[in-house]
Amino acid sequence: MPIPFGFRSETGDPLDGIAEGAIRRFRNREELSGDSPEVVSLYEKCQREKDHLGVDEGEVEDPNNLAEAGWGVIFSESVTSEIKDALQPLLKRREQEAGPLYKTFEVPDQQDVYQWLKALGPDPNRPVNPRLGIPYYLLIVAPPEDISFEFQYRLDVVWAVGRLWFPSAAEFRVYAESVLDFEAKKVKRSRSAVLFAPEHSKDRATILFNSAVAIPWGQGTPDNRRLGDLPGKRFEGRSYSLHRFLGPAATKQNLQNIWAGVLEGGPPSLLFSGGHGMAFLSDNSAFETTQGAMVCQDFQPGHPVNPDYYYSARDLTESKNTRVHGLIHFFFACYGGGWPEFDDFAGEEDTPSRISPKPMLSRLPQALLSHANGGALAVIAHVERAWAASFSSRSRNSQLQTFSSATASILKGDRVGQAMDKFNSRWALLDSELRELSLSSVNAAKLCSHWVDRNDARNYIVIGDPAVRLPEEDL
Repeated sequence: MPIPFGFRSETGDPLDGIAEGAIRRFRNREELSGDSPEVVSLYEKCQREKDHLGVDEGEVEDPNNLAEAGWGVIFSESVTSEIKDALQPLLKRREQEAGPLYKTFEVPDQQDVYQWLKALGPDPNRPVNPRLGIPYYLLIVAPPEDISFEFQYRLDVVWAVGRLWFPSAAEFRVYAESVLDFEAKKVKRSRSAVLFAPEHSKDRATILFNSAVAIPWGQGTPDNRRLGDLPGKRFEGRSYSLHRFLGPAATKQNLQNIWAGVLEGGPPSLLFSGGHGMAFLSDNSAFETTQGAMVCQDFQPGHPVNPDYYYSARDLTESKNTRVHGLIHFFFACYGGGWPEFDDFAGEEDTPSRISPKPMLSRLPQALLSHANGGALAVIAHVERAWAASFSSRSRNSQLQTFSSATASILKGDRVGQAMDKFNSRWALLDSELRELSLSSVNAAKLCSHWVDRNDARNYIVIGDPAVRLPEEDL
């Protein structure tokens, strides 16, 4: 059964996997779901099998060109004029780039995505034609309690979607100005990437991640490129240098050195981290600010976790030498991106257990995007628990292709939302397979495992503007 990537703060024990009750009840839950618009949309997308599954290639020759693909912002009803004013520099910039294909939308709080799409007209089962009303790149500006994670997941099946939310309007302004400064070439990152992966003694999750992902990806294999190597003749000799902090080297101090750019060549363009995220009870005073923080090599499993062992938003904001301006961080860990109000992987009870007073974004990505020294461009992270299903099949074979394809796409200058279509394609494929398995006589455990695989692929989100990118001209 799937292995989660998170530690409980109170005990230092790994988070629970899937309860037996969830397995027993799973087949009924799937059979009752039927052919929902989401299922049909995913299934149709899977069948198309094109390089750019999100856009209509007859209308959009280059998905990275906003004048062809378009850009739009979606505000919830509770977004204040102060927040909109803070974002104006970024909105004006995107309007200049997208021209007539720039759009602004107001979405009623808690509206279903298919109701919203139906009112506007585009068919969610077909590739995006931005001239029909909805641009390909869409930035949701709303907390997940207003516009749900489910809205974002389902919209992201076909569109390239990101989300932005901060506790204060000042943080919106910092992010907007950081993106513009980076795109105006006032800031430059080195042509380097970092792979950061702790490995804890007797911990199945991190041992598996290092053996199946970090070590082979850091070295390169006959079947998978090394992180930083780019595909195609166009990029020969233009690979990114790679810094590896694996196992004993993945300490909290070394992570701070990465944030500070204390590396050969300077601050990296991409950080890919894989490991455990912190999990707190919702009544813990650290819950809202520290849930999803990065557990480092310093921690020894089986002991209560204290702040010396993990890296949180507080560590980031208190550091005066942090240099994350222009960074893209791919963050693999439980609760790294956020969490819903109710458990997505419910057990026996009729109502799923409540894990939070409300759905929330993790504070660490927010701190990265709004750092006082200049914010990161985007964080790609996981909502709810992250599972080994992201990289390991049921036969335990490494599945690096999705990670490798998405990161190579980012490094060669594709916009982040376009690069993440690799994950949406995987979700589509897994959903298509699950649809067929649900009609067969496979046992409930196998069905439930495949369901976790599908939802794990679904729950990756972009936090930040999905149209940000690394400079293509540097290639």
